Amino acid sequence: GLFTFGNTAKESYDRHIHAVTLAEEYIGKKPLKALTPLEGPALKAGEETLMNVLAPVLRGLYREQSGKDWVLHHRADTKEFASSKECETWSQIGTATPDHVIRTKQKPLLLNLQQWQDPGKLREEVSQALNAYCESYHQYFESNKSAKGIDKTELDRLPRVLLVAGLGLLTIGKTVKETRISADIYQHSIDIIHKSFSLGDYVPLGSSDLFDMEYWSLEQAKLGKSKAPALQGKVVYITGAASGIGLATAKLFAEQGANLFLADRTADKLNEAADAIRKKAKVGVATRVLDVTDESAVRQSFEQLVQTFGGLDILISNAGNAVQGAMGEVGMKELRASFELNFFAHQILASEALKRFLLQKSGGVLLFNASKAAFNPGKNFGPYALPKAAIVALTKQYALDYGSYGIRSNAINADRIRTALFSEDVLKERAKARGLTPDDYFRNNLLQKEVYDTDVALGFLNLALAEKTTGSIITIDGGNIAASPR
Repeated sequence: GLFTFGNTAKESYDRHIHAVTLAEEYIGKKPLKALTPLEGPALKAGEETLMNVLAPVLRGLYREQSGKDWVLHHRADTKEFASSKECETWSQIGTATPDHVIRTKQKPLLLNLQQWQDPGKLREEVSQALNAYCESYHQYFESNKSAKGIDKTELDRLPRVLLVAGLGLLTIGKTVKETRISADIYQHSIDIIHKSFSLGDYVPLGSSDLFDMEYWSLEQAKLGKSKAPALQGKVVYITGAASGIGLATAKLFAEQGANLFLADRTADKLNEAADAIRKKAKVGVATRVLDVTDESAVRQSFEQLVQTFGGLDILISNAGNAVQGAMGEVGMKELRASFELNFFAHQILASEALKRFLLQKSGGVLLFNASKAAFNPGKNFGPYALPKAAIVALTKQYALDYGSYGIRSNAINADRIRTALFSEDVLKERAKARGLTPDDYFRNNLLQKEVYDTDVALGFLNLALAEKTTGSIITIDGGNIAASPR
């Protein structure tokens, strides 16, 4: 490194800045060496296309090898370097700064995908590349441990940085923060490496010195050893997330370490909710203003999800609205609109989630917000109760069809939750019909206790963590025998 001295701290600092400035000016006058493009079938696929097929496969393979959940981060402005022949040799020499090895390992994994259009063959190709990388890391560990005559426990062998031809820099970690730190470090390293070879040569510390740095206890301490929250690395998609049950659920899942993709029709409330969660929970939060009845927009939202986090672990299909009317009098337009929102939207979301689950091959969780109306409909609530009953059937059908893939499907039947679903007029009407005040209406259950949106959120969390529960309908209503599913 660079050391400067002086009679005072300021003098030594000024000399340091002067030396760095001279070097910077010299480097800036030299042209960058032109990069030689690679060839391969993935080079023209397009970044979004490659990310959508590759990222879920990577998440699934990492979980398969580690038993843990991971998130991805992509830097598109590194594509030229990742897609060059020079990258094949330059990137494998070593880290620009020795202590970076704890974040990036000593070299990235290189991928120039040949089978990107076939999910099965793509998985096999990436799996072989990962296995080769892990074996190389193991040899690096064993050879250095033996040469130094020391006893160390090998760290996990999986790469944290990937350079993908046609895509660019990918980083992978257990938290969004980890992936961004690794991406910042390696993006800076690319600049250093390219400029070094444009001037002359690039010679970092060798394997033995990097090993000492990577396995130095003080360096490892930088990574922290605190117990991971239950949902660390998980990615959760929640609809109707700006208020009520959706917002309560988002907050609770964030507290458990989950990264959130929040969708709602109301932009201002959605952004406000996302900002509040980011500040409190320090997890990754992405948003999408979305009408869940717009099939094309829903599909695009899942593509955004993969671009942001790499895949999906849990879908909480929550958005809905109470539509009233006597069944013999309700118009077909109103009835179809209720089915679009309260049933078909859930099916579209679930089918898109399923595609990502199947690519990952690491299971997945579908959670639906049904309603007690599915079992105990109220008078003039048929337009709402019928699609909700269909959701119960949908829940069970996904459990039947995809349980063998480790995909779980469950639903919650909640009742009388103070949310926007209950307008003031609706609340007064329903309470009056039962001879109750509005407050007593919410406490009119076996336990005589009001049920809150946070209670439903806890129900969703419990179902997400219940690894051997599927096809189940959980009631969260304070007790209503008439609405009991069994």
